[in-house]
Amino acid sequence: MEQSLMPSLAGIQLLDSKSCSVGSALAVQLSAPARASEMHNFADWEVDLRSGYNYAVARSRRHLAGSALVDDGMDMIRRALDLASITSVDHLVTLGAADNHIAVERTGDGILLRLRSITGLCIGTGFNMTTMRSGETAELNHPPPSAPWMTAFRFFRLSQESRDLFDACRNLYLGMEALLDKIFPKERSEDEKTWILRALRGANAKCDFSAIPLKGRVVPLDALVDRLHDIRVHVFNAKSGRVGISEKRANYLEVAEAYSAVLEIWIELLRGWVPTSQGSGLVAYADFKFVVENTYAGAVVAVGQAMPGTNRREHEATTADDWAILDSPAEIVELRPGRAAVIARSAVQALRTTQSINRLAIMNSAYVPMITGSFPDLTLEEVDQVEVIAEIRLVDPGQARPEFS
Repeated sequence: MEQSLMPSLAGIQLLDSKSCSVGSALAVQLSAPARASEMHNFADWEVDLRSGYNYAVARSRRHLAGSALVDDGMDMIRRALDLASITSVDHLVTLGAADNHIAVERTGDGILLRLRSITGLCIGTGFNMTTMRSGETAELNHPPPSAPWMTAFRFFRLSQESRDLFDACRNLYLGMEALLDKIFPKERSEDEKTWILRALRGANAKCDFSAIPLKGRVVPLDALVDRLHDIRVHVFNAKSGRVGISEKRANYLEVAEAYSAVLEIWIELLRGWVPTSQGSGLVAYADFKFVVENTYAGAVVAVGQAMPGTNRREHEATTADDWAILDSPAEIVELRPGRAAVIARSAVQALRTTQSINRLAIMNSAYVPMITGSFPDLTLEEVDQVEVIAEIRLVDPGQARPEFS
């Protein structure tokens, strides 16, 4: 039987299917290799789980692109994992799929393969206060007393312990509600959304909610509350047609964005109203932007093939011959405060390799990798263009988790 010449990941075909014509595909990493090979079909989709492989591949008959492909593909992959949990007693989750995935799209210019990865840049701030006594005696001041316990903290801890994005968002929202109710109690005559808006407006006396973005731009507080309340309705209610795991679901990327927004509200509420060490992070955001813009200016984006037995250290200097350099200049884009991306694209014909790749790198002009990523062998047969989006996220050791499965 003749093998189809289409892009594949570890031998799993991305745009080829025995049951349908494939218009687009999404591949995401799993928490562990699947125990059994399973193929699950949902309307215009099929999800391929292979025994021994820690990637799930979702193929669609439709020609989807960008966030629509990730949203729909993630919904189908999560449904397939739900079924695998029952049929194979295999309880798997995805790993940061919003920012770590491989997407394949059919465009007017041919087949586009997009590699998206994320890495953390650690910038933390802190201080100790020391009192100097007479005789040059130094005395370290005692830390401030801990905050009094409240129900909101339980929900926050549960959100941080969860592996699932939807569970984390649900618990964090409940924590925000519990904290607001402590500061600005809900009145009996108020509906949920009216109270949240009133409470946040009141909290504004000690907080700053003016820099919280949705869909890449800052929105007024009432629009922010409207959006978050809509997500809450879909994520919280378990009745058919109203929940995140039913037909009328909240999109995966929408919930990821909502989680980030609620987390920023939570941090601001703590900073303004509760004596804890968590701050707003404004200084760190400025530091992060400065570091990214200066470190990655003039960066080179490349893909390559690491051969078996390669023992070169990850950040050891390499040469141009070790990599296939993407021919478009790397662009640095600020996605939101604390998040940026290095983006580049190339025609496959312009690359030194047209066979397979299993690593990517963002390098300086001396070809020293600053950001690296790896994945199973990814063949480029019939692919016309490759795009790399290497996202860089601010990581503050004293802050909450920013992403989930």
